[in-house]
Amino acid sequence: MKRLFTTVLVTLLSVFGIAQTNEQHPDCLTPTTIILPFENALNQWQEETIYYTPDDKYTYWYKIVAAQSDTLYYQLESINEEDEYNVILFQYKGNSFCNDVVYKNTQPLSNANKNALFVKAGDVYYLGVLHLNGKGCGHYLKLAFKETVKEVKAIQNECIEDAIERYVYLPKKKTVNLEQNVETELKPVPKTKISENRPNETVFRFINTVTGKAIETNFRYGKISDEKLDEKQTQNGLFTTSDTGMVLLEVNKLGYSLFKETYRLTANNDTVEIRLTPIKQGEKLIMYSIYFYPNTYALKPESKPELLKLAAFMKENPNLKFEIQGHTNGNNRISKNKKYEHLGEAWNFSGSAKKLSKMRAETIKKFLVEKGVNPDNLITEGYGGDRMIVKNPRTMEQAMRNIRVEVHVIE
Repeated sequence: MKRLFTTVLVTLLSVFGIAQTNEQHPDCLTPTTIILPFENALNQWQEETIYYTPDDKYTYWYKIVAAQSDTLYYQLESINEEDEYNVILFQYKGNSFCNDVVYKNTQPLSNANKNALFVKAGDVYYLGVLHLNGKGCGHYLKLAFKETVKEVKAIQNECIEDAIERYVYLPKKKTVNLEQNVETELKPVPKTKISENRPNETVFRFINTVTGKAIETNFRYGKISDEKLDEKQTQNGLFTTSDTGMVLLEVNKLGYSLFKETYRLTANNDTVEIRLTPIKQGEKLIMYSIYFYPNTYALKPESKPELLKLAAFMKENPNLKFEIQGHTNGNNRISKNKKYEHLGEAWNFSGSAKKLSKMRAETIKKFLVEKGVNPDNLITEGYGGDRMIVKNPRTMEQAMRNIRVEVHVIE
């Protein structure tokens, strides 16, 4: 306890020298304030915050103000399993917490990462999260008060991909064995049987407006009177129906302009052309459904459906040439993740974010070439964080917009 408190004092002393230059990092002078109960109208704290530090030797502070009396429960976990943090809790009355802790030898109530504390209305507490060992990726603090639970994530910017992996992707997806190269083809919508010149049917023909060739696609279709659309798929570029009356047909195919139109079908054995227009030179696709394991250029199996759609589009438009761009959230230096060290080169990357984004673009190119895309139509580029959509992200949602693949038509 004494050793820990000495570490806290050294950390607090260093804070006085950096507080003005590190405004985005909640230190003991500018803590994140949380008022109990959480529903208090004065609360303005975010449940998810990205912070920036040149290194991670500073403590992250919360100021907790009790407007009502009850038991406060808290529990702290590390975002990255290699990190070690310690929670130091102080009760304080006064106007100069940092100064009093250092110079008046104020002692903490607790240094446990999990605790229950009965607070009285009017009490003020300072809760410091001290980084002890590891990369310093940030912490995950769960708070409970009056049967309401809040989860606070404080994420160090250089580790945003670790946080996204844990709190965005993993809860929604099954755990994948990293040593397996899972190959799951895109499951098509059941195909509609094509009739052979049977009467009283309408044939829809799906055509690429540039090449004039038939193309395959999934689409949504239904009678307007039914007030719903069913998923359908072409066969040899065709879809045949015996429906009559007003129908709606909608095509949202990767690489093509959205197509949506209503038709009045009769029993006259008509043929209707659906002309789909591909993107052209100077236009781009922004792809957020291509996933990599954090800080690697190893593709996740969940990326394959989107990549198969991209490959299909490129093969349908062999006259187009593309630049595949990798983008990251910032230009931080990437270090290897120990849990991947038994895997291959793609899993054990270290270097600049710009180089990582380039390697990710190369990985995508390799996949597309293996699926039959002409390699002469593809070039790759890694921009790292030079072209961030949100330049100073404060939440994971904003940071995720920066981590993307863009495919530009260059000629």
